Amino acid sequence: MKYGYAGVRSFSLPIAIGRQEHRTTKPPQMHFHNCYEVLLVTTGKYQLYAPQKLYEGEGACIVFFGRGVYHATVRMDCENTPFRCFDLYFLQSVLDLIPPFLLEISPLLDSNVQVLPLAGEAFDFLLPKFEEMRKVYARTYESGKTPPVLYGLLLTALNYLADMVRTDKGYRFDVGADSDFYITKVTKSIIEAIDHGDDISVSELAARYYVGVTKLSTDFHRLIGLSIKQLICQLRLERAKSLLKSGMDVRTVGQRCGFSSDSYFVQFFKRYTGMSPGKYRDQAAQDEA
Repeated sequence: MKYGYAGVRSFSLPIAIGRQEHRTTKPPQMHFHNCYEVLLVTTGKYQLYAPQKLYEGEGACIVFFGRGVYHATVRMDCENTPFRCFDLYFLQSVLDLIPPFLLEISPLLDSNVQVLPLAGEAFDFLLPKFEEMRKVYARTYESGKTPPVLYGLLLTALNYLADMVRTDKGYRFDVGADSDFYITKVTKSIIEAIDHGDDISVSELAARYYVGVTKLSTDFHRLIGLSIKQLICQLRLERAKSLLKSGMDVRTVGQRCGFSSDSYFVQFFKRYTGMSPGKYRDQAAQDEA
């Protein structure tokens, strides 16, 4: 089976959730996110790849994908059995915001991919939570704000999933056996650097993972379709937009995104958006008013 690589999919809202139904089988698109993904399948047949085949199943399950993990969900035989699911995404900033005594999901983060088949009590508990999250998100996403109730619902669902993992329910996958899988670690390092406002270079990444700069650049572009520099620019821009929409001042945003000077940040932002950071922030505020 051949895969098309869709590359990175970036999210700027702290929490996003969609509901999908597929009645036609389509080729998978390998990709990764700058956030965590929780896939709740309600009906259908599927195969999971990251990027090698990890799991095949039918019926209700939860799949937890870590940040920066290349993956694809193959929806199988949709013409006879429609594939229905919820896609939930949340940024690292959500985990940073919630106190550890309220949320302990380290079991979910111990592996790159976790698959938890659902039945009976677990399905009956989780499905209403995802349905309610979807309703709340649909009502509020245009405002660009995440209401507290959405954090509460996510907190409840994640704690429940972590408890399932602690009782050894499901399957854990640590992708990393193939020669290309080190790229997953590279993407995670890039995402973490952007989150912390740190600068990071190709040479630093090559040294960290004991490969040559040329090999790293070649492997990365072959898998993602972007250069490392392009990915860093894309993620920094998404983070800057999100912080500006929150009303943060331009200088602080530039510092939070790892820019060495205010002028460099303004030049960078204008190059990719056609407007200054200040104008973008003011326009976002007007759109919300």
